[in-house]
Amino acid sequence: MSSTFSGDETAPFFGFLGAAAALVFSCMGAAYGTAKSGVGVASMGVMRPELVMKSIVPVVMAGVLGIYGLIIAVIISTGINPKAKSYYLFDGYAHLSSGLACGLAGLSAGMAIGIVGDAGVRVEEKESGRKLEKICVPEFFKKISGRKGKEVERKEGDGQRYHKVIEVAAGMLNCQKGALPIYHLGVPIGLNMGRINSWGVAKEDLLKENINMDALVKGVVGDGSIIGFWYDCWALDCPLMEAFPQLFSLEINKRCKVGHRVTRRGNVISLFWEWKRRPQGVSEETQLVQLKEVIERYVFGSSCDRWVWFGDDVGVFSVKSLRNIIEYNRVPPDLNPMSWCHWIPLKVRCFAWRARLDRFPAKSALIARGVGIDGGGCSMCIGADETPSHLLISCPFASRVWEQVAAWCGVSLVGINGIKDFMEITDSEKT
Repeated sequence: MSSTFSGDETAPFFGFLGAAAALVFSCMGAAYGTAKSGVGVASMGVMRPELVMKSIVPVVMAGVLGIYGLIIAVIISTGINPKAKSYYLFDGYAHLSSGLACGLAGLSAGMAIGIVGDAGVRVEEKESGRKLEKICVPEFFKKISGRKGKEVERKEGDGQRYHKVIEVAAGMLNCQKGALPIYHLGVPIGLNMGRINSWGVAKEDLLKENINMDALVKGVVGDGSIIGFWYDCWALDCPLMEAFPQLFSLEINKRCKVGHRVTRRGNVISLFWEWKRRPQGVSEETQLVQLKEVIERYVFGSSCDRWVWFGDDVGVFSVKSLRNIIEYNRVPPDLNPMSWCHWIPLKVRCFAWRARLDRFPAKSALIARGVGIDGGGCSMCIGADETPSHLLISCPFASRVWEQVAAWCGVSLVGINGIKDFMEITDSEKT
């Protein structure tokens, strides 16, 4: 400072410190607010690009905070003039407090704008998505089913956009318009499962897995008031209309119950028929005799009619039991189950399992898959083809190793001709 300056020489330090505080803290608040709210705007631009301009307000407000800090810093700096004749500590402290007040206020405002702005943008995105879902989903199914439904209120000009969304969704599902149900990935959508005929699709799919639902869900006849005589499965593994089609065609009341055709008085069973005409011919009379024998052999219950699930011992249907049946039927019949020993390391168990299935990458397997290698003979004995069974069991080197192991364990290896025989011997020794 010049000699003509009157006041404290350290006062300008506090003044410039206030200007720096105003600018730095305000810019920190502006940066945080812009970054925090900008993340929400960026996600909005991906999901709902038409709402970006509406959601950009927090970013603009956060940017203004830096300008406020710049203005206060300029005002403080212009007040600290070397040509001024006096600048006291009071002025420096005043400028410092003003700068801190402006900077910290800008920092807190930036944090508030960032947090609230980001949350507001995400809520707007979520609510807009719900609105679109409420409009598009009913309209989509109404469009593809060809049915009339309640009109959904929407703003003018949005109908064309929603119509395009529905058309694109129908094209992605590759469904037929104008009728329900539609099939997506093999699953029927819009099927009325309250109708008995709707379960035919599921029964056909299960039949492809060799699972007959008529044999798994059977009726146990008590008083005969619920179970149908012809349509339901109760006396055989299939409905009587399928076992005796000619008699079923002669029936007048095809939806009759068991109690309409069978009455019991003690151990005496009486049958009552309602034919369009009497059974004639060898075929019809033979079916009638067979039907009587089936009914006479059936063991009737003493209570009301009920349905029993024969897929497990509990007798009550569950998805788990049906899944177990499906998985059991998918196991190859020639694949013997392997006993897993949990104290053996997992890699060893997997290796033994692959060797049992001939999935071990021996030379014979590599040659069969077109992998070019030099020769297919065993690398240790050079006398036979290198197959999984030879490499692990029949090779002289492997045989000597197993003899030492068998002597140490006290087991006999007589009769072992392959990996499966070895596994069976180890299972029998373990049990």
